[in-house]
Amino acid sequence: MATLSGTRIKNTYQGLLKTNDAAVLTGTLKVIQDGEGNNSALSLSTSTLKAETLQLNTVPAGSDNDKVLVWNSTSKVVEHRTLPTFESVTTTVGGTAAPTLTIADAAGTTKTVTFAAGNGIGLSRNSDTITISSGSANVINLGNGATAMTASNATYTLDAAVASSSIVLPDCVAGAQITVVLTSSKATAITFTTKVSSTKIKGRVTLNSTTADKTDTQIAEANTATSFSLDSNAAGTGGGVGDRFHLFGISSSLWMLTADLTTTSAAPSGTNTIIEP
Repeated sequence: MATLSGTRIKNTYQGLLKTNDAAVLTGTLKVIQDGEGNNSALSLSTSTLKAETLQLNTVPAGSDNDKVLVWNSTSKVVEHRTLPTFESVTTTVGGTAAPTLTIADAAGTTKTVTFAAGNGIGLSRNSDTITISSGSANVINLGNGATAMTASNATYTLDAAVASSSIVLPDCVAGAQITVVLTSSKATAITFTTKVSSTKIKGRVTLNSTTADKTDTQIAEANTATSFSLDSNAAGTGGGVGDRFHLFGISSSLWMLTADLTTTSAAPSGTNTIIEP
């Protein structure tokens, strides 16, 4: 290490450090220069030390202190903050038909997630267990003079004996699915009509006799029908206990009907369940 002992200032001033104005330190930062006026990365005032870039060769081992140094990129000041010590989280479940899961950290910040069932998905909760299942079908009874179907995705039970003779289908939407199961029969016609005349019906109906070994089938594909009918003893329609039909929304203007029906007529023929003009 070089020493100043026995040297002359004129020969060593280049390596000596000074303030940029060669004056005493004040409360304002001054750049520290060498004897030839070259700026260093260090600035000093009577209260502050500033380094353009700071490098640490070694760092002492940690302690139990809970403070940590951080650099404020706006003020350029090194500050200390309390080192976060909360690491645990808690979870709480609640609700019944719409179970909830609440997650909270040790600082009290919480987030709640709510589970909502729909489209055939069922939810239930027992203590901390949330069960997701296929759920219960959306079953709607058509009876007691019912004249309209309200849901475009549902299973309907049709109590034909007490249902109205005219029932309006719900709005047709692409992907909608309706299944109708007959729980009773009616020996007079029940007619199902599209909600708007621009919505059409096409499809396939299979009609089986319960009194003779005979079957007849209707294929309707003209896209002109806006209604279909059931009649438990008619040779061309049918509709007995346990019969069912299915409607699928091809688009907002077309229902596809698939029906498997029975009739007490011994000679099913000329099946015209789908009423084509």
